[in-house]
Amino acid sequence: MSNDNQSNYIDELKANRNGLQDLLSEIVDVRKDIKDIIPTTKEFNKRFVLENRMKTISDIVSSELSIRKQIDSSIKTEFDLYNKSARDTDDIDARTVAEGIELAESRKRKNQRNR
Repeated sequence: MSNDNQSNYIDELKANRNGLQDLLSEIVDVRKDIKDIIPTTKEFNKRFVLENRMKTISDIVSSELSIRKQIDSSIKTEFDLYNKSARDTDDIDARTVAEGIELAESRKRKNQRNR
């Protein structure tokens, strides 16, 4: 992989991470407003409503954690690319990069299935 392709890949990782950061900030804002979702003591007799609201809260927190994992994975991939280029100033072995990308995509699919 040439340095130009590597730079493009790193720029794409950064752009994706910025998008995830924006989404994460929106989810954090929703999580902060959770107190409005939790029923008051007068509503506790509505068990169905309470259960659905608690599921919603759980999904919000789960989404936040999933996005944080994706951001961490993106940062790790970027560091790996930097380390690889520091070790090899020549062309990077395309097979190794392809295996790394495949591994990252499989992790992403696994995280999406775990939601």
